[in-house]
Amino acid sequence: MRYYEANQNYVVILAKGEELMDCLRQFARESGVSAAWLQGIGAALEAEVGYYHLDSQSYQWKAFSGPLEITNLQGNIVNLFEPERPQSRRPEPVERVKKQGEPALHVHVTMANDTYGCIGGHVKKLTVSATCEIFVQKINLALTRQRDTAVGLELLQPASE
Repeated sequence: MRYYEANQNYVVILAKGEELMDCLRQFARESGVSAAWLQGIGAALEAEVGYYHLDSQSYQWKAFSGPLEITNLQGNIVNLFEPERPQSRRPEPVERVKKQGEPALHVHVTMANDTYGCIGGHVKKLTVSATCEIFVQKINLALTRQRDTAVGLELLQPASE
């Protein structure tokens, strides 16, 4: 992974074989970015994405093998500022970063296969095949995530609320 900064923006470039979510966490830690919006394009060798079922408050995960074109990658990075909460009885859909001040990622992807069919969802894992080029725009607002029991997710909100 390489990244370059210009003003409040970054370009993050991932190479073949790198894992997207691990690299984004590393980027957030190294750069000090605590709140940002991201978007990108590229290619994936494999990916595991989820669809959230609101009625059961659970993710349905599916793995896909490539090569796949990443036609759209969108998401955000925030630091967690809230203290740890007790674990729910329901298993967490993705690995949750519980340590205060650590980056929390929320990333969605749309990918196309060689028959031009598209698939997409919430990214759990994604391995880059050729490259992944990500534009990150820093946000000058302290953001965090708090659990909303009505939907069963940790939702984005200003850290001061």
